[in-house]
Amino acid sequence: MAESFECTKCGKCCVASGKRVLLVVSDDEAAGMAMCLNMTPEQFAETFLDQSRMKLCADGSCPMLDPETNLCRTYEARPEQCRTFPYWPSNLKNGGFTPAVRELCEGIGE
Repeated sequence: MAESFECTKCGKCCVASGKRVLLVVSDDEAAGMAMCLNMTPEQFAETFLDQSRMKLCADGSCPMLDPETNLCRTYEARPEQCRTFPYWPSNLKNGGFTPAVRELCEGIGE
């Protein structure tokens, strides 16, 4: 069993920190996110999606991250990739979180 985790809403998982991050959003997820922003799916796609599925901001952060609050603007409809962080296979080793994800995520162990 992996260690405990409780989100502290710090927003660090939504910022690439100089690393290339691929955020994949399905059509259904994009439609839900669009609703949260009072946009049509077409408007959302034109504004936020590219061939890799989500355009990151110039600073590497997710465009759904509100820079003033560090909270997701579409939290209720966030993609599976976001809902399952930090419990990704790449973040777990020998039943615990890797040092890299421990350094990033202050909610581990909470």
